[in-house]
Amino acid sequence: MKHFSARYILLLLLFSIALVSNAQYVKGKVVDGSNNVLPFADISISGEGFLLTTLSDSIGTYNFDNLPKGVCTLSVHYLGYERFERTISITEKKTYTINVTLTSSTNVLQELEVVGQSDEQMLKSSAYAVDVIATKAYKNLTVDLNQLLNKTAGIHIRSVGGLGSAFNLSLNGLSGNRIRYFVDGIPMENLGTSLSLNNYPVNLVKSIEVYKGVVPIELSADALGGAINIVSDYKGKTFLDASYSFGSFNTHQIALNAQYSQPNKGYFITLNAFFNHSDNNYWMDDLPVYDELGNKVNNISIQRFHDQYTSGMVRFRIGLLDKVFADELSLSVMGALNRNNYQHPNNNIKLTFGDYHTKNQTLSAQALYKKSFKKIKIKAYTQWSNVIESVVDTSQKKYNWAGVYWWRDASSSRGELNERRSLFVLNDKLINSSLQLSYKIHPRHQVNWAVHQNFLYREGKDKVDALRRSFTTPSTLHKNLMSLGYSINTKNKRLEATVFGKGYWFNAHIITQDYTNNDVENTVNNFFGGYGIVGTYRLPKKMQFKLSYEKAYRLPETYEILGDGIYIRPNPALLPEASHNINFGFNTSPTIPLFQFHYECNFFYRNAQNYIRFVPLGPFGSYENINNVGVIGVEMGGAVHYKKTVSLSLNATYQHLTDESPFDEGLPNVNYQSRVPNIPYLFSNIRLGYHFDLKTKDLQFAIFWSGRYVHQFYLTWEKLGNAATKNVIPSQFIQDLNLECSWKKGKYNLAASLNNFTNTKAYDNFNIQKPGIAFYVKLRCFFLK
Repeated sequence: MKHFSARYILLLLLFSIALVSNAQYVKGKVVDGSNNVLPFADISISGEGFLLTTLSDSIGTYNFDNLPKGVCTLSVHYLGYERFERTISITEKKTYTINVTLTSSTNVLQELEVVGQSDEQMLKSSAYAVDVIATKAYKNLTVDLNQLLNKTAGIHIRSVGGLGSAFNLSLNGLSGNRIRYFVDGIPMENLGTSLSLNNYPVNLVKSIEVYKGVVPIELSADALGGAINIVSDYKGKTFLDASYSFGSFNTHQIALNAQYSQPNKGYFITLNAFFNHSDNNYWMDDLPVYDELGNKVNNISIQRFHDQYTSGMVRFRIGLLDKVFADELSLSVMGALNRNNYQHPNNNIKLTFGDYHTKNQTLSAQALYKKSFKKIKIKAYTQWSNVIESVVDTSQKKYNWAGVYWWRDASSSRGELNERRSLFVLNDKLINSSLQLSYKIHPRHQVNWAVHQNFLYREGKDKVDALRRSFTTPSTLHKNLMSLGYSINTKNKRLEATVFGKGYWFNAHIITQDYTNNDVENTVNNFFGGYGIVGTYRLPKKMQFKLSYEKAYRLPETYEILGDGIYIRPNPALLPEASHNINFGFNTSPTIPLFQFHYECNFFYRNAQNYIRFVPLGPFGSYENINNVGVIGVEMGGAVHYKKTVSLSLNATYQHLTDESPFDEGLPNVNYQSRVPNIPYLFSNIRLGYHFDLKTKDLQFAIFWSGRYVHQFYLTWEKLGNAATKNVIPSQFIQDLNLECSWKKGKYNLAASLNNFTNTKAYDNFNIQKPGIAFYVKLRCFFLK
């Protein structure tokens, strides 16, 4: 039966190829008057006894095949444009190419500018559950990428404090390393603390892609809950984008994004750089003050005095464009560093520091190659990185929140955090590489293949504590991921689907120390297989349905399995996390004269197994596979624009995370199927904007009010103890105001931001207060050739 089926399918394919080779084709591209592509335009071709319909694809192209000879009529319609019709006489077996340029409708949308879909809009209309944040509207503001992402449905970011502080990003209930991060499709994994979402300027970014649940195979990620891809700006153009902002807490931020490009000669040179500094000396209330013996004296309100943060990055890139041998071939070198002073541990405020800090130095080199042939696309890259992370705990002083300190006894070896003073230097050497191929078998069929590898070599040395032997004998970690996908769409482009499989290879050579401080060798070698499917169906009136599923794996992060030599103990027995991820949603974008609307709704389900959780022992601990966690939720969002003047957007997320482990360490789990504590389950965002132009003065003004609401949630398990007396992270509604002014068609820009202007007490973690009211001013110059 299997052989019969295989022969039948083969004969059917050969018959189809024979038909294609002897068919009449009509194909072309649909654009507007400015040559912007118009994806998903309604297209039909009719003649005597037949009518065929289709939609233009994401790049505006369409095709009809197997057409009979004779006279037929091609008709193209796109909302907001005049209908196009042309009569075609098909007389022979050949391809007829008819490119269509639509003109804006003058009697339907007189004051609404309608253009072709941008790259961001085309990606958002794909089958994946993906949000795309175009940063153009935010480049004049003093914001980092975390602040932008925190306004997206389904995302909640919890930070310890101000600029540069540790953060945890949750996407549809899954957080931390379960979410992978990329820059232009290249992993940010293990690049050190100098380069992360909390210090990356928005001026260096064109858009941010947020994949929820299923991650496309071209990103080659072992992501459990999704991925975030940062897309660079203005490829192939000459431009200069420079900005300087300053404001509260002695905060200074400089960003430079410049490129010189000669498309006709086929080369470009790019320079990206940023510098950040903040004292983070905001006020905190109700802080416990202890004396030299550890007795509590009183509670005070005071400014933070040891939380300064400084970071910087320079990246130089040179490349070739549109050559016979490559669409793009580029080389880049990047250097980054930071220094982060710690006022207290990330999980409590009882222990106060006055000298403890960390430093990072990162050096990275990268090569990228892209080439598209008639049916084949190739992308390959390799990246080498050297990351040095230093933890400095050498002070003999003991501080309290009042800024008072005492010298420890000369015989004491204790540091501010550790039992013994320490200057621990951790050195990671990494090599990432990837090869991606796509082959278009047919206009409606495509095969994608990708292989990705990540190798890490870690060694370390404590320059003060001779007893610490962590990583004096190096450890290694090697991850490999291979993916294969097949995509298909129907002739009218209304239905699209992709099915894929992923293979995960994971091996490690880990050296730990036993209780007598002798080396113990551990070897890990595992393989896991995942799979999934995504699909979308488009209705004629700009309504779209999406469904996606993936059995995903997330391999242990370097510090989870290897430890970090100080706070985190190694665990060679740690297993990868696995999850069944399901997303179902719909969106629509109706348009009426003067108004544009968009609204969407997305339902999500996650079932994470072998959940990796940090098990603390004081400020130290290790990562272990403890819980299975179930997540079910819904996110909704909508936006409306009136002319070019008023805009309103809002979204809300509800997520229900439950502990699905019947047993905990061999005993019945009393919290089985209870909501997981210390994680927000209801939050929302709103943004209202008003834009106006003084055309005679070439001035543009905009004012925005935005708010974020987070509903209260319990710090500990809801079932345990008396709910009336349990610790609660209270409900919060944080409001910001932003004012922008631009002139000379956006060449010069001035913006002012008033964050948390009601001075609401904000908490992301219990009793760790975030900054109150803050004011910032930003100057930006932008020149595009």
